[in-house]
Amino acid sequence: MDRSAGFVHLHNHTEFSMLDGLIRVEDLIQASSDYKMPAVAITDHGNIFCAVEFFDLAMKAGIKPIIGCELYLAKESRIHKDRSEGSPYHLIVLCADEVGYKNLCQLITLGYLEGFYYKPRIDWELLEKYGKGLIGLSACLQGEIPQLLLAGKNKEAEKRFGHYQEVFGKGNFYLELQENGLEEQLKANRSLVELAQKTGGALVCSNDCHYLRPGEDKLQDILICIQNHKKIEDQDRFRIKTDQLYFRSPEEMKHIFRELPQAISNTLEIADKCQFFFEFKKLHLPKIETQGDETVEEKLEVVARTGFEKRLVQLKNKDPKFSEKEAEYRNRFNYELEIIKKTGFASYFLIVEDFIGYARRNKIPVGPGRGSAAGSLVAYSLGITNVDPIRYGLVFERFLNPERKEMPDIDVDLCQQRRAGVIKYVSEKYGGEAYVSQLITFSTMKAKAVIRDVGRVLNLPLKVVDEIAKLIPEHPQEQESLSGLQEEESVLKKALKEEPRLKEKIESDPKLEEMFKYAVQLEGIHRNPGTHAAGMVISDQPITEYMPLYKGSKPNDPVVSHFDMNSVAKLGLAKFDLLGLRNLTMIDQALKLIKENRGVEIDIDEIPLDDPEVYALISKGETAGIFQMESKGMAQLAIRLEPSRIEELIAIIALYRPGPLRSGMVDDFVERRHGRKKIDYLLPQLKEILEETYGVILYQEQVMQIAVKLANYTMGEADKLRKAMGKKDVEVMEAERVPFITRCVAKGLDKSVAEHIFELIKKFAGYGFNKAHSTVYAMIAYQTAYLKAHYPIEYLTALLTSEIGNTDEVVFYLKECESLKIKIEPPHINTSYWQFIIKEGKIIYGLGAIKNLGESAIEEIVKVRDREGVFSSLFDFCERVDLRVVNRRAIESLIKAGAFDGLGATRSQMMAVLDQAMEAGQSLKRSRDQGQADIFQLLGEKGKGKRKGKAVEAEKPRYPEIPEWEIGELLEFEKEVLGHYLSGHPMVSYQDLMQLLGFMSIKEVSNQASGQSVVACGMVSNYKEKIIRNQERMANFILEDLSGKIEVVVFPNVLQASREELKDTSQAVVVKGRLKQEESPNLIAEAVMSLSQALKDYMNTVHLWLGLDQTQEQQLEKLKELIQEFPGKSKLIIHLYYPERGEVVLGIPERFRIRPEPKFLERLKEIFKEKTSRIELKLG
Repeated sequence: MDRSAGFVHLHNHTEFSMLDGLIRVEDLIQASSDYKMPAVAITDHGNIFCAVEFFDLAMKAGIKPIIGCELYLAKESRIHKDRSEGSPYHLIVLCADEVGYKNLCQLITLGYLEGFYYKPRIDWELLEKYGKGLIGLSACLQGEIPQLLLAGKNKEAEKRFGHYQEVFGKGNFYLELQENGLEEQLKANRSLVELAQKTGGALVCSNDCHYLRPGEDKLQDILICIQNHKKIEDQDRFRIKTDQLYFRSPEEMKHIFRELPQAISNTLEIADKCQFFFEFKKLHLPKIETQGDETVEEKLEVVARTGFEKRLVQLKNKDPKFSEKEAEYRNRFNYELEIIKKTGFASYFLIVEDFIGYARRNKIPVGPGRGSAAGSLVAYSLGITNVDPIRYGLVFERFLNPERKEMPDIDVDLCQQRRAGVIKYVSEKYGGEAYVSQLITFSTMKAKAVIRDVGRVLNLPLKVVDEIAKLIPEHPQEQESLSGLQEEESVLKKALKEEPRLKEKIESDPKLEEMFKYAVQLEGIHRNPGTHAAGMVISDQPITEYMPLYKGSKPNDPVVSHFDMNSVAKLGLAKFDLLGLRNLTMIDQALKLIKENRGVEIDIDEIPLDDPEVYALISKGETAGIFQMESKGMAQLAIRLEPSRIEELIAIIALYRPGPLRSGMVDDFVERRHGRKKIDYLLPQLKEILEETYGVILYQEQVMQIAVKLANYTMGEADKLRKAMGKKDVEVMEAERVPFITRCVAKGLDKSVAEHIFELIKKFAGYGFNKAHSTVYAMIAYQTAYLKAHYPIEYLTALLTSEIGNTDEVVFYLKECESLKIKIEPPHINTSYWQFIIKEGKIIYGLGAIKNLGESAIEEIVKVRDREGVFSSLFDFCERVDLRVVNRRAIESLIKAGAFDGLGATRSQMMAVLDQAMEAGQSLKRSRDQGQADIFQLLGEKGKGKRKGKAVEAEKPRYPEIPEWEIGELLEFEKEVLGHYLSGHPMVSYQDLMQLLGFMSIKEVSNQASGQSVVACGMVSNYKEKIIRNQERMANFILEDLSGKIEVVVFPNVLQASREELKDTSQAVVVKGRLKQEESPNLIAEAVMSLSQALKDYMNTVHLWLGLDQTQEQQLEKLKELIQEFPGKSKLIIHLYYPERGEVVLGIPERFRIRPEPKFLERLKEIFKEKTSRIELKLG
């Protein structure tokens, strides 16, 4: 250990001292290395979240890592939770050895599980029990001894010092000095030195580092304000009163404590004492129950071989010629089994087989597999996967091989709704909370959020900050350097480069520049812990033998691991991902609906994979609702490729990614598939490997197979090559070049050819996809397509229910129902349930898809309806349901959605009496609660079961005589609560006007030739902006009328003039542009404006044809008033027809020019209603 620096920092807070510390772990290691420090410690508040990452980076840098923590020590008992006790003391502990580390794990765990009160607190009882193997430091001014000394309680401080010495062992407790410019600290330091002299105690110095560099104190202050929800200008907030908590150099520390050299040298003494090191290579797999002397490996062989023989029977039944391949299967099975046994992962496989078996036995849908595990025949035999790896050419070594020592990673897809049952089973089976835990995860300060946080702290105008946040792209453009490697750059920095409006705003105001500067520095800092969506860890010992446990502050927060998934894997613990996949839930629901609706029972795993109707559906691009294939780009690729077999579906999943799309690989694949381009296998010996993909290196497995075939690599070596190329690791790739070429030449290949092959592999391997993962997901895609092709109403019903909380998706799938001619019945309180259901060949709208209507409210409505009968009116409804559960907002949404339609009143009437109805209901409830009988029960209703709502309603107040909402308002209310129009379409009211204007319908527009100039009118939806390469913004949206919809592309020059019109989705817009016919028609906008604006700007003339009988004085007077009400620039020409004279054209004086808005034209039609009248408009 290089001791030349002469000092070690032992009290440091990384970013894992959440919203307090600012030091990123890698920066801490780099700074320690720059200062030539032999060691460095982490001492985050109440946790060691980053311990494994810190340890790993420090060891790689040649710096000794010291694992420590700043604990919170309760002033009385950890069980006592009362503000009167005051804030807990602070105490630094460092791990001297393995015993100390395990004791620290216990202390931190119990702090969260038993002592949490604002902070995870321990007490003296725990400290006395778990103090061994730890080195203690008296900490900052919040330490117990400094607090006693500052309070003048010197005798008590001396006594407490002795107590700490007993707990940690003589010589293992140090009095900590700091120098931060605070008067209080100077006073504490003097008393600490005196205490050391009196007791013989050792001194040590630290700097309580919270940030790396001088001047970052303001940034830390902002971070603390974010934590405490305060503004920087608030007077009553917590402040750190020093700007000195940075990572000082050894020279600075030695200079500051020059009169106390032993406080400096003791940092080295403590570093020498700290001898705890993580052991990364040792596995800690859970124990598996076996029979007698049976080993885990033997048990795996028995279970796997039994499953294997069953699989062979299935395969023989499907394929009469299977016996010819049986030897290949047996050899592969034996080979895999030996590798699994030798690498020590038998118990891992048995655990996964166990919980998947539990799921299948309990009818919990399980996916066919996920990731590279699908390449294992043993996994297939165990029922872990449901895809035959030999049939699909999947490679076991991509998943596990003798040269790959890390734990296998078997991720499992489960039904989203019932996943919790599997997690519960795993926990109970493998030891409960002590041995099984969900994994922790950490959220970071994301770009948009940090802008808003810093803006709020600096008290900048909310509207301005929000405008800036909205200019930050959700997914910034991928930036690649010249070497092809991904550049690491913050989202905010990228946004500043790519979005000119952001740059303009930031540079316009120094306060905004300051905000942005701080936001950039804070972006990516860890914010808070959470629970991983899918990850679990199962241990052979109590988890606290390896790490602490963590629990959030809320009572229902789960107990989770203290380390994240990567750290858990490094420690050799078994981690599993049990993911909830919505599509599995939806497939299961569809199968139940098919059985219920049609009496047909389908085994989805046994459907034929060569169904022409399925491939026809996909090839037409009708992929809405098909797993992994819903995007427009994927649909277009399906149309181009026209898959006709499962292998091509597997290829589509792998092809539709940025790399293959950019590289031209997709075009090559499509052209070769259709025979329009010659297939080139590079070398004859590669035909077998590349034939399935028409000579294109598409899969990672192909890269491995090529290396084995041409260069005689082992599969393990080939996997190492695949990994390097996949990660674009230039150093490793170049290191592989010479061996690859040399070995190719040794096998008889020309050197120049070998070099060419290496370059091709290098190019395509970066884009290559895991074929095993593509295969299992193609299976799910095929299953969903099969259900959609053969059972569309059941499939769409299940699909709608699966997305019931996502309004945009519900709307999307309702439009798909329309295109499939499936009828949708509106929601109704007397027929609808939470989910979408099927009744008489129609889908009944689910109440769960109505906004502001929670699940508990729906449960209450359905429960009352099922128990007492249907509702007869709004008043009846309010009288019977619990209005504490079904609140006013919920009932408003039901009215707006039309769920009370047909119950004797219009929507406007019901909204008008809602308060009255609710008050009547609440009044009746109060009466019942007070024991007053319902008059109707006294009259004989009691005991008859279902209520007669109509009898009750007879005495209720009448609805007011008011008109129903206008159609436009009614439709807008529907859109507000349903996300779309249900009773009609706003374009209905513009239908006549469209004919007058001579606009094409969107259906007609879509059928025009590419390049044709067109004018279309419709409603805007799915409006999205994005940044293009020259840093300008363009937009895409859907324009929809009664005949159909079309995608409109708006380039920057047009967008700038029309952005506001496009964001107002309640008004019809007119688009002038040119049609572009590709896989699907697009309209390239040349001008976009509201319909009203179009009429004002482009309507030159309105022609009105009238018969002689329509020129009565009263009508002409109304016409004059209308003209005066809508003055404008357009001419009005009246054509009069006289039976004896024919047509006479009347020119109206210039002063009577008009503004032909939609309302003007509607009123004009009202004045001249007769069939003989006609209006025509002339566009300029």
